[in-house]
Amino acid sequence: MDKQGYELRCMRCLGGRVTVPWGQEEIQCPHCGQGWRITWVTPTVAKIRGKVLGKEAEVGKDSLHRPV
Repeated sequence: MDKQGYELRCMRCLGGRVTVPWGQEEIQCPHCGQGWRITWVTPTVAKIRGKVLGKEAEVGKDSLHRPV
């Protein structure tokens, strides 16, 4: 276990390990830039909960699934 935080692997690029400082709820992969939401299963074990969605992910903006 790392004393500065918990190490996770980015689910997008698998480009290496990303250290999550203890208690932090969001991280950004230094390899691909994808942001991730983090949940803490225990005080010492972190888990990726999902992507941090940016402006490019707005529903219907550049999508084939436009609202009618």
